[in-house]
Amino acid sequence: MHVTYVVDSETFGGAEQTVIQLVERLPGGFATTVVATAPVPRQLAAAATRYGRLVAVESPRNRRRRTAAVRKAVTETHPDLVHLNLVDPATNLDALRAVAALATPSVATVHMIGGVGDARAAASLGSLYRGMDHIFVVSAEIERVLTRRLAVPAAMVEILPNGVARCGVMRHANRGPGPVRIGGVGRLTAQKGWDVLLAALELLVEECIAVELQVIGEGRDRRMLEALVGPLPASFGGHRDDVMAFLGGIDVFCLPSRAEGLPLALLEAMMAGVPCVSTAVGAIPQAVGGAVELVPPGDAAALARCLKALCGDPERRERLGRAGAELARRRFHVDATVRRVADRYHMLRRRSPPSDHLPVPKTSR
Repeated sequence: MHVTYVVDSETFGGAEQTVIQLVERLPGGFATTVVATAPVPRQLAAAATRYGRLVAVESPRNRRRRTAAVRKAVTETHPDLVHLNLVDPATNLDALRAVAALATPSVATVHMIGGVGDARAAASLGSLYRGMDHIFVVSAEIERVLTRRLAVPAAMVEILPNGVARCGVMRHANRGPGPVRIGGVGRLTAQKGWDVLLAALELLVEECIAVELQVIGEGRDRRMLEALVGPLPASFGGHRDDVMAFLGGIDVFCLPSRAEGLPLALLEAMMAGVPCVSTAVGAIPQAVGGAVELVPPGDAAALARCLKALCGDPERRERLGRAGAELARRRFHVDATVRRVADRYHMLRRRSPPSDHLPVPKTSR
C-alpha cells in the first residue's frame, strides 16, 4: 500500500514528529511519500527520503494556487491512501481543501484544540472534515470540537494518543551538586508558554533558589524570548538532534503550555525518567495526571511554587521521574500507536480499488 503524507508546516514540532514515526515504523507492505510545503523542516526531509520519498511543494501566497499546488503534487504520487497532518482544526486549511477533494481514501490527524471561527466558518470547515474518510485526534477535547462544533459524525473520529519510543538510556539519579537545571523542549511560540516559565524563573531567582533554565527548539518567538531573558540564568539553544541526551542532563522537565493536545515532548521526558511539570490543558490531566506535576496555564506564581518544591526535594523528583517512566512505558509506546494506524489504513484500503502505480518500497530499518 502506498501512503502519501501531507505536511504543511515550515517549523518542526510534535505534529511533524508523528509523521516521522509513521514513515520509520510502518510494517512491511507499505510504501511512503511525504508531500510537504517548502521550506521543509530538515528532520522531516531526512526521514522522508531515508524511508521513502519526499516531494517538496512551493507554497504560493494565493490560497487557491496553494491548494491547487498541493492537490497536484499529491495526485502525482498515485497514492492508495492520503494522510494529512494538521496542527489544529482550522490550521493548514489549504492542505485540507486539497486532500478533502480527492477521490483517494483520506485520513487526517488533528494534534491540538483550536478555534473554528463563527457559525459560518465552522459550517464550511465541517464540510471539509466530513469529506475525509477517517480522523485521528489525540484527545477527547479535540473530538468534541469536531463532533459538536463541526458536526463530524462520531464514527469518523478516533482518539489515538501520541506514542514515543523507549529510551536507550534511562535517567535514574539527580545530577548532583550545582543549580537545579530545568529544561524544556518545544516550538518557541506563545502557545508553549515559555514567557510564563521565564516569569516563574524570575520569582525563583528572587527567592535565591539555585536554578537555571535551558530550552531547546525553534520558532517565531525566539528573539522575543531571548530579549526577556535579561540577567536570568536561562538560554534558548535552538534545535538539537540529541533530545534524549539533553533530557539526560536536566533535573526537571517543564512544559508550561497555554494549550495542548497530548504533547510528544512531555511523553518523551516521562519515558526518559525525568520528573515533569506541565499545565492542566488538553489531554494532559486525563492522560498523565498523577505522574506529572500540574499547574494552571498562564500562572507564573503557581508554576514557581511547584518548581521551588521540586528544587528543594531530590527524593520527590526521583519518585516523580519513576512514576512518569512507568506510565509512559505502559501506555504510550509508539509501536502500539503505529499498529493502530496501520490497521485503519487496511480497513480503508479494502473499501477502495488499488491505484495504478509502482510504489517506492520502504528501506529496511
